[in-house]
Amino acid sequence: MGRHSKDVTIAEACLKSGLSVEQLMQRASAKMLQTKDTTPEYDSFVSFMGRNESNPAAGVPGTCNLTIRRVKNVDSCAVEQGYLEGSGQPAVIEDGCRDWKAIGNWQFATLRERFPATCVVANDRAPARHRDKTSAPARPQRTAQLTLETYMNYTISRTGFDLATEAAAHGVPFYLNGWKAFVDFPKLLEECPYPYFTSQCDQTLELMKELDRALFGKVPLQTAKSAEWYGKASLSMSKVFAGPRGTITRLHFDSGDAHGWLAQVHGRKLFVLYSPEDSKYLYEIPGEEETTQSFIDPLDPDFQRFPLYRYARPMAVVLEEGQAILIPKGWWHYAVSLDPSITVMRNFYNARTNTKGLVEFMLRSLSKDMPKGSNLSKLNQR
Repeated sequence: MGRHSKDVTIAEACLKSGLSVEQLMQRASAKMLQTKDTTPEYDSFVSFMGRNESNPAAGVPGTCNLTIRRVKNVDSCAVEQGYLEGSGQPAVIEDGCRDWKAIGNWQFATLRERFPATCVVANDRAPARHRDKTSAPARPQRTAQLTLETYMNYTISRTGFDLATEAAAHGVPFYLNGWKAFVDFPKLLEECPYPYFTSQCDQTLELMKELDRALFGKVPLQTAKSAEWYGKASLSMSKVFAGPRGTITRLHFDSGDAHGWLAQVHGRKLFVLYSPEDSKYLYEIPGEEETTQSFIDPLDPDFQRFPLYRYARPMAVVLEEGQAILIPKGWWHYAVSLDPSITVMRNFYNARTNTKGLVEFMLRSLSKDMPKGSNLSKLNQR
C-alpha cells in the first residue's frame, strides 16, 4: 500500500524536528495566533463599539420595545411553565450564579496555573459554517490546537483597551468556544454547580437514564456501561467558553431542540435574541446540518440583501458577571464578549417541553457506534 503524501510530510517533519505530532501541531497553532487576519463579523463589532461603547445594547439596530425580563430569587418550580413551555420566554437571572465559588476565582491566570498542559481547541469563527468555505469572500474557520497555558497567555496579552488599534495590529481573536471542561474535570462542578433555577426543569440525566433503560435494559454489556455513558453525555452538555474581547458567537439557535443557559463567570457579554416567530425574517443558511444558522449580522444588518429583516424584533441585553441568561429552545441568539470573558453554558432537556430532541440526540450519538444495518442505525434514519 502507498502512503499518503501528507502523512509522509508529517512523519518527516517529526523526525527532522524531534517533536511529536501533537507538539508540532501546538507549535503551528501558536504561530497561527500571531497572524493578523480578520473576519467580517469581527470588523463589524469593532466598528459598532466605536459608535456604541457606552451603551452597546441600545445601539443594536432595530431593537424594539420588547425587552428580556430581568429577575432574581426565581421559583425553580415555576421555570418550566413560566419560561420553557410553548415558544418560551428568555430571561436574565440576576442572581443566577449565586453560591458559585468560580465567581471571582476563575481568572485567566488561575485557570492557566491549574490546567496548564490541558489540550484545548480555539477557533477564529464560531459556530463553524460549511458555507464559509465557498461563499465570497471565502474565509473558512481557522482552528488552533494548543495547551490551555498557551491560550490563556494569548488571551491575557489581548487587553482590548484600544479595540481599533488591537484589531489592526493582531486581527480577529481566537475563541475557546466549547471546552468540555466538566468531562475532563468533573470536580469543577463543585465550583459552578447547575444553577438553582434549573433544579426542577433540567431533567437531562433522568431522561437519559430512562431512555437508556428502554433501549438497552436487557443487554448486559450495555447495562454495565450505561452509567458511565449517560453520565458523560450529560456532562458534555456543559461547556466553558473563554476568550479576549470581541470573541463572537454568530446568530444561530441550538441544535437538538435544546434549552440552554449561559452564565458569566468573568467579564461581560452582549446578547441579541430573536423569537422563533422571527425565523421567517432571519434568512436561515441552507446546508448547515450541525446548527441552524442565519446570514444576519445583528450589529451590521444588510437590509438590501435581506429586506425582510426589517420586520425582525431583536432584543439586546448585556450580561454582567454573576448573571445567567436562560434561552428556551428555538430562540435565535448572537453573543459577543465586551470584555475578556469566561462563560459557562449548558444545554438541557425537560420531560414536558423538549424530550423529542433528546431522543433524537441520543439515537444519533448511539448509532455512530452501531454497525450499519443494525436496528438502532435504521431507527435513527427514520
